[in-house]
Amino acid sequence: MDDRNQTIIIYDQFSDVIAKKFNNIGTRTEDIKKAFSYINKDNPKVLELGCGNGRDTQEILKYTNDYIGIDASKGMIKIAKEQNPNANFIISKSETFDFPQNIDIIFAFASLLHNSKEEFSLILEKAFNSLNDNGIFFISVKKGKYQRKEKIDEFGTRIYYDYTAEDIEKLIKDKFKTIYKDLSELRGETWLEIIIQKI
Repeated sequence: MDDRNQTIIIYDQFSDVIAKKFNNIGTRTEDIKKAFSYINKDNPKVLELGCGNGRDTQEILKYTNDYIGIDASKGMIKIAKEQNPNANFIISKSETFDFPQNIDIIFAFASLLHNSKEEFSLILEKAFNSLNDNGIFFISVKKGKYQRKEKIDEFGTRIYYDYTAEDIEKLIKDKFKTIYKDLSELRGETWLEIIIQKI
């Protein structure tokens, strides 16, 4: 079994418990507000990669009703639909999803950390092709030298990849520019937040 499927199975089997842990972290209210501040239009089109249990969906829907949330876990999507019955959710991996056109904002809150550099690069290519001019991509990942890591806990083994801002900026090449980046501490780990804009 490959790394991604192993991780997805854990999210499916323990979706209720993991969803409660996500909810305890809280909604990314300020991050969502910041992202929308870069887009000067009514009802922008939003795609959320790795939406999980829909923890942030309700906040995003305060700014738009043109929203699609995707997640590879059936269990997480089930909870997301229960919590946000009017939102559009799709079960899919980010790297195989057919991104819709004319997107204004893409969010990937702590989801692309499950993707290798090769998959990350493919997702960035898809994002570039789907975003409108000056559209943005808000990414948060665990900060660290790029490497594959195994997290073993009460749920089993999940695979993560650490990234630095430099890693991501090498992947975006001449298609995006960085317009925001910051570091934050959460539960003893350093997180990188970076917003890139389509050139």
